[in-house]
Amino acid sequence: MPGMDGLETTRAIRKLSPQLPIIAASGFMFGGSCPEMPKFQEIAQEAGAISTLYKPFRANDLLQAIQTAIGVAT
Repeated sequence: MPGMDGLETTRAIRKLSPQLPIIAASGFMFGGSCPEMPKFQEIAQEAGAISTLYKPFRANDLLQAIQTAIGVAT
């Protein structure tokens, strides 16, 4: 994204709308094969995301994250 990355965007959205549920998604592989990289889930949650997804993700994973975000029991 030009100008700011996803975590910066998450922080900016959180400041503008503290109650808005944010689901962060990343295509970058954190941890595992790259142990020197920080864990995306922890950083995204610190930035204000309530849920995280790793690309590629399944449609059902996205649906479950959305249901959790809006408070719908699954």
